[in-house]
Amino acid sequence: MKLKWIVLFLIALAGWPGNAYPADNEAACPREKFAILISGTNEARFRKNLGNVYKMLVKKGYARENVFILDWKGHNSEDYPVAGPANWQSIGKVFSEVDRRTVEARQSSRKTDLFLYVTGHGIRGLRMLYWNGKYLSGYFSEMILAYNQCVDEINFAWDLNAIHFDRGIFVFAQCYGGGFAQRLSGENRITIAASAADRESWDWPPQTSFTDDLLQAMENPEADLNGDGTVDIPEAFYSAWVQSTGKKLKDSPLILVGTDVQDLNL
Repeated sequence: MKLKWIVLFLIALAGWPGNAYPADNEAACPREKFAILISGTNEARFRKNLGNVYKMLVKKGYARENVFILDWKGHNSEDYPVAGPANWQSIGKVFSEVDRRTVEARQSSRKTDLFLYVTGHGIRGLRMLYWNGKYLSGYFSEMILAYNQCVDEINFAWDLNAIHFDRGIFVFAQCYGGGFAQRLSGENRITIAASAADRESWDWPPQTSFTDDLLQAMENPEADLNGDGTVDIPEAFYSAWVQSTGKKLKDSPLILVGTDVQDLNL
């Protein structure tokens, strides 16, 4: 399984020159960035993850009002603003609000990027799901939310795909996150998971997790493999993969790179 994802990464790396929005067109096509961060679990390590990601996004130029954080039961935090509890109702409201803003941006000829980060716990099992007017049975990944709720990969992907963004970066740090990454893969987006759909991820301090290494690599000039002055997402993934392999973590990280986003960065 791990070899398969390494091969996919190398194939994506080989197609590096592609770019949906070339640098010389950035002025003509300004971008507006949005982010959604989710943790359905009230544990210090996951709150720390949200805080670290929020600080990095602000440093990268994300407007604070365009970063929506859903943290467990929606309690206020000193480290980041909280938009609401991490339940399905709040996720739906945030998705709708981000969609409204991306549509407005399009009407003003602005391109939009969407960054999604999920931390916390995940589960996987044999399920009978009702989706789009029919029942589906099989093994599906789910993310654990607040108030004893869960959301499966199919319904989550259906609602997220309704947002009118132009390019996307989706990172799933929870166990079995590969199910979400695979379900949401496609053109003009990069999906990453700390573990395959049938594997657990590792996040036990003081040992840094794969996603910790990924976020650090995004800000590390040494991860710039092609020397263009920016750390692209596939470059950051490769750096984090090397780190996690050296530490012999239980993670089985994967990346799926769509067309025309090989050099996408935050």
